[in-house]
Amino acid sequence: MNKYEFSKILKHKHKNQIIYVNHYHLFSSSFRKFQESFESSHVRKVFIQDGNFGPFRKNVSPFLDWAPHSFGIIFNMFKSKLISFHYSKKLIKRDNDIEIMVLKFLFIFSSGQKAFVKIGNGFKERKNKISISLNNNKNIIFENNIFNLNQKLINKNVPKPMENLLQEFYNSIISKTCNNTSFDIAKKTSNFIFNNSIKY
Repeated sequence: MNKYEFSKILKHKHKNQIIYVNHYHLFSSSFRKFQESFESSHVRKVFIQDGNFGPFRKNVSPFLDWAPHSFGIIFNMFKSKLISFHYSKKLIKRDNDIEIMVLKFLFIFSSGQKAFVKIGNGFKERKNKISISLNNNKNIIFENNIFNLNQKLINKNVPKPMENLLQEFYNSIISKTCNNTSFDIAKKTSNFIFNNSIKY
């Protein structure tokens, strides 16, 4: 939630220590199937909308509450260098110390790929959508944590996100390899948030 806590976590991370971060979509079987349906290098732009009317936390900005999930997806998907970043904030209303708002972000990468993010606690209803536009003008959508390709829903008996996380953790221990993908993405996301002059 802040730079101090983040730096403490980094100090405790040893070179070969295995740390997994349960990062919203990354361990979801449905999201993994969604990612398998396209090549990241073929993505022209991404649109992510994520938020709700709430939660309203007195000490936590909706920026810290919602944005890291979407940013993690973008940093996981795009490997090229981020060259430009813009954001805007729309305050819906202020209720005592709580700000109800919608935030918009634009990421531009050296590859020419773009990502648009719209998050916040000021939506009238729950919003959860990832839309991928490919270079061939094909669009692929992941909405409400469901990936529907050719009208065939993913089997509901697939492993749950925590089961996937624990399986990877187990595999890392058995193979004695340190696959810190989720930690690295969380680190990159946190570094981006705390190193950019965003008033959250």
